[in-house]
Amino acid sequence: PLVFGVSIVRGGQAIEHSLREIVPEVKIGKMIIAQSIDKSDGPRLYYCRFPRNLDTAPVLLMDPVISTSNTCEMALRILLDHGVEESQIILCCIIAAPQGLLSISRNFPKVRIVCSWVDQGLNEKFFVIPGLGYFGARYFNCSEVGLITAGMK
Repeated sequence: PLVFGVSIVRGGQAIEHSLREIVPEVKIGKMIIAQSIDKSDGPRLYYCRFPRNLDTAPVLLMDPVISTSNTCEMALRILLDHGVEESQIILCCIIAAPQGLLSISRNFPKVRIVCSWVDQGLNEKFFVIPGLGYFGARYFNCSEVGLITAGMK
């Protein structure tokens, strides 16, 4: 294949459609990595499935919002553990906090980052400000209960 895609579910799936329009034959893997609401416990991997031969072509890692970068950095370590070269990973995000981008750049200097917008920073709850709230919930038109619980509304 020309390229592989790996989305961090659920928000990363929003980028898949555009990737498939450009590269219809793309094979896409999935990771479910969840962060606690207050982000104090760090991320936790719940699911991981990749196409065969993932290490044979560039990998587009799709994560729409980078805040602290904890989730994304876990995903990057998992890709490296599966034999993907750091220089073969392209991180695709829509919005990011400078703190998260700085952390990724320091810890994974060979990863290329494609970001549509860098926002002001993070608030006391480690959400991107002004940000978008919960991107996945908004994109998939889910209930706003999570937004209210996290104090984002």
